[in-house]
Amino acid sequence: MSLQSILSDSSVERAWDHLQWIQENAPVRINGAGDDLRAAEYFAEQLDTYGLEAHLDQFTTYRSAPLRGDLRILTSETMDIACEACGHIVSTSDIGIEADLIFVGPGAPADYENKDVRGRIVLTDITSGPARPEKARIAVDHQAAGIIFINMGPPEHHNIPMGAIKSVWGNPTRASMAEIPQIPAIGITRADGDRLNALCGRGRVHIRMIAQASRDWGPLPQTWGRLQGGASNGDVLIVGGHFDAWEPGMSDNAAGNALILELAERIYPLRDQLKRDIIFAFWNGHEIGEIAGSTWFLDTHWDEIDERGIAYFNVDSVGFTRTSHFETASTTDLIRFHQDVESRVIGSPAHRKKLTRGNEQPFIPIGLPSLEGSYRYSEQQIAAWNGAGGGWWWHSTADTLDKVDPERYRQTRGIYAGYILEMCMRPILPFNYADVAENLKDRIMQVDQHYAMDLRVDAFCDAAESLMNRISDEPNPVDPDRFNHTLKRLSRILMPVFETFGGRYDQDRVAHPALSSPIPILHELQDYLDLPEDDEQRHLMDTELLRGRNQLSDTLRRATEEIYRGLA
Repeated sequence: MSLQSILSDSSVERAWDHLQWIQENAPVRINGAGDDLRAAEYFAEQLDTYGLEAHLDQFTTYRSAPLRGDLRILTSETMDIACEACGHIVSTSDIGIEADLIFVGPGAPADYENKDVRGRIVLTDITSGPARPEKARIAVDHQAAGIIFINMGPPEHHNIPMGAIKSVWGNPTRASMAEIPQIPAIGITRADGDRLNALCGRGRVHIRMIAQASRDWGPLPQTWGRLQGGASNGDVLIVGGHFDAWEPGMSDNAAGNALILELAERIYPLRDQLKRDIIFAFWNGHEIGEIAGSTWFLDTHWDEIDERGIAYFNVDSVGFTRTSHFETASTTDLIRFHQDVESRVIGSPAHRKKLTRGNEQPFIPIGLPSLEGSYRYSEQQIAAWNGAGGGWWWHSTADTLDKVDPERYRQTRGIYAGYILEMCMRPILPFNYADVAENLKDRIMQVDQHYAMDLRVDAFCDAAESLMNRISDEPNPVDPDRFNHTLKRLSRILMPVFETFGGRYDQDRVAHPALSSPIPILHELQDYLDLPEDDEQRHLMDTELLRGRNQLSDTLRRATEEIYRGLA
C-alpha cells in the first residue's frame, strides 16, 4: 500500500458499506438519542479491526434537544406555518408568546439601525451575515422577544433549517454561560420566510410562536483511535470530524466519517514508514453542543497535545454531488504544503481561503496548524441556492445518500491521504514561517497605519526567512527534531495571539466579531479612533490598546528568539 496505490484505486465499495450501515442502523446521531452510541461503537469496532488502539469515551456536556415548534399568523392572513424549534433556546410556555413581527435582513448590528425591535419577534435570513448564534445574541442585545430563522436554499425546496443558538464552544464556564443567548427561536422554510417578509412589507403582522427545547447536562459518546508510527518520536497528527448529525446527515457528516475510517484502514499498512503517530477521531456534540466533543478532547488531553501535537486536519462534508472545485481552508503556515499535495494528486492547487473558527476548530488557540478541504459549489450555484454552500439540503431531512458523489468522494480520499502521509513521512514538518511572517507583517501594517505601534516586525521576518533557508539547505538533517521543536514552538507562540481573541487557554465565542479583524486583540481600534480625544471611553481604551500592543511586541520578540535558539 502507498499513496499511489490509494490514488489508483477507484473502488468506493468500502466507504459505501460504512455509509449504508450508518443510514440503516444509526440515522438519529444527535444529543445522546441512542443512535450516536451505536455509531460510536461501530467506529471503535472498525478501528480495532484495522489494528488501531481504539477508545470509546463518555464525556459530560451541556446538551439540548429541540422539542416543539409552532407558528401562527394572527393578523392579515391567518394561517399556521411549519417550523422547528432550535436547540439551546429559552423555551416558551405551551401557550407561547404573541408579538409583532419585524424583518431584520441578515441580522447584523447595522440591520437594527432605526428599527425598534423591543418586545417584537425578529425575522432574519440565515443566508448571510453573522452565524446563527451571533444573530440570536444581537437580537437579545436589542431586546427582541424571539427570533425566526429563514432557511437557505430556493423556495421550491421546503426544508426547515435545524440548528442551535449556543454561542459557547464546548462546555460553558461560569463566565461564558451568560453568553448563550436567552431567547426563543425557531426555523422556517425559505418559501414561508419570503411570504412573511412580504407581509411585513405591507403592514402589521402579529404572530404567536411556541418554541421549546430541553437543556441539560448529560453524557455523550465519541470514539478515537491511535495509529502508532514505526519511526515516531511520539508527536501526533489529529485527523477528525463530527459524527453527530441532523437526521439523516449523509453528506454532513456520514461521508466524512466513512472517509476517516477508510484512511485509517488504508494507512495502517504503512505504519512502519510513519515518523509521527496519527489520531483518527469521531467527535460528538458538534451540532447541538457547539463543538463539544473535540473541545472536551483538547481540554482533557491538553498536556500531550501541547507537547506532541503537530497539526489538526478536519474532515467534514466531503463528496458533495455536482460540485465544481476543490477548496481548502488553512492556516497560513500550511498553504505551500497542502497546495503541493493537491497539485500532485489532482493536477493543480486547490482554491484556498483563510481558515475561520466556524467549524470543528478548537485546536487553534493551543497553536496547532490546521486545514480542512472539500469539493465546493461555484459562487453562481450558491447564489442560486440563496447562500446554501453545503447544498440546498444542508441541515435538513433531505441530506440523504444521493447527495454524496462517489467520484468526488474518491478524489477527496486521495487528497487527504496525501495530506496525512506527507505530514507524517517528511523528516521536517512542512510549516512555512516565511509565509507566516509576511502575513503577520501585512496585518500589522493594516493596523499600524491608524495606530502607530512600532512592533519591529522586520526582525521576526528576517529570522523566519533564515529558518526556512536553513531548512531548505538541510532537507534531510542529522537532527530533524531540533527543527521540528522550533516549528512547533513557533505555532504555540504565534497562533494564540494572532488568531484568537481569548488566548490559548480559552475558546472564543461563535462568530466573535474580533476574529474577522486583522489583529483580534485590537479589534476595537476603529471604535477608539471614532471617539473624541477627551472622551472617557477613549482614555480607558488607551490603556487597553497599549497593553495589546505590548502583548504583540512580546510575542514577536519571543518568536524571534525561539528561531535563533533553534538555529544556534
